[in-house]
Amino acid sequence: MYYSGIDLHKDNCYITTVNDTGTIVKQERVAATKEAISAYSQAIVLDSDFAWSYYKLGVALSQESRWGEAIKAYFQAIHRQLSLSEVYVKLEEAIQHYSGEKHNYCQLLELTQNEVETCLKLADIFHQNQNLKLATLFYEIVLEIQPEDLKASIELEKIQKTQIKLKERLKSYHYAIKTNPASYQAYYNLGVALSQQQEWDDAILAYLKAIELKPEMPTWVYQGLWEILAKKGKLETAEALYRQAIEQNPCSIWSYVNLGEIFTQKGELDEALLCYQAACYQKIQQFHPDWMQNFEKLEPVNQPDF
Repeated sequence: MYYSGIDLHKDNCYITTVNDTGTIVKQERVAATKEAISAYSQAIVLDSDFAWSYYKLGVALSQESRWGEAIKAYFQAIHRQLSLSEVYVKLEEAIQHYSGEKHNYCQLLELTQNEVETCLKLADIFHQNQNLKLATLFYEIVLEIQPEDLKASIELEKIQKTQIKLKERLKSYHYAIKTNPASYQAYYNLGVALSQQQEWDDAILAYLKAIELKPEMPTWVYQGLWEILAKKGKLETAEALYRQAIEQNPCSIWSYVNLGEIFTQKGELDEALLCYQAACYQKIQQFHPDWMQNFEKLEPVNQPDF
């Protein structure tokens, strides 16, 4: 006698077959999207309180461009585990695809009718993360359902004031670029302001121009940018800019580090390691040149020396 069941892991889903003694005789990873949707749906039937099942179902539905169903699954995941941080990125992606038209906004409102508390929590989280568009969307949904909700009204008013200030900042940054097209700082500031408005395509153009003008900047200045570039298919453009910068200035430190970050984002770890090693070499050579005379005597360290 053999028994089959669903074995859920954080990143994958398996159909596992065991014999009478409980020994696994077969385990197949669910790869096809339709099979994954079926498997996660079955998992929810077996355990309706497990948030990861809803989250992974939402991911599978998104791969099929079934955005409304994906949003509903993500909401169920958040309802069961608010700290499930992975879901917020996916929910944002699904909503961007789903709520572009007015009738879809109305459908989104219908999807969330019974999730007022979750909508308010989501609005607060997106507000804290400076995602003003989605924060506004969810505060508006709360007010559509509960027009007298004081917290949503106050927070929405705060966002509106912030957006007015953002528009003023954008205007000043555009003027700064017009008067000084070689200003790295103006392009960088423009990128930051556009990112806060979730205008990623324009923000990326501004950031890339800033990198072109001044590649020798610390990695933390561009925190989160590499993930956005990967999502938008622009990593190769940034890579080319840093390669060009290194050709022009082989003694650069941060250009090597940032290029390493790009390779890391691409999963090319050997290339990333070479960049980090080059950055370390340049830093020692520039800040501790006296160490270089002993450089050849150094031996590889395989474990901590303490």
